[in-house]
Amino acid sequence: IPSTGWLLGDQLNGNKRFSHLKVEALLSRLFFIAGLILLLSGSIPLDIGSEIYFFFTGLLIAVLTQFSIGLIGYSADLHLASAGSILAFLVCLSVFFSVTITDTLVCIIFLTGIVGSIRIYITKSGYSVILIGWIIGICAQLVVFKFWI
Repeated sequence: IPSTGWLLGDQLNGNKRFSHLKVEALLSRLFFIAGLILLLSGSIPLDIGSEIYFFFTGLLIAVLTQFSIGLIGYSADLHLASAGSILAFLVCLSVFFSVTITDTLVCIIFLTGIVGSIRIYITKSGYSVILIGWIIGICAQLVVFKFWI
């Protein structure tokens, strides 16, 4: 599947209709979306792990949002969306179960900052791309948390 996606992306990059899109990035998000849909389609029973089911549902919402943003020509960082998703999920877990996980939240915030800094340094992404990805990840988990409780 990855090699098929690479070949498809290579063909679409030469097409003038798709010249403004980053086709490889869109295809990677599309494969990620397909994997999440397969995961959510029945492999996690709700009576055993409803929390992890809603985490993956929020992650799917974040990736679908980024995919739709990518189709209109804008960009958002997928790495920071995942980090923001994990951060918001842990905050929601601590609120839902009334448990204090301050040490874990501090570590996740620190690691999110490291991931953001590395993404800015290595990929030369702008601050807006990083921040939009992070906000999308957090907002997707908060939307799912509304249905979770």
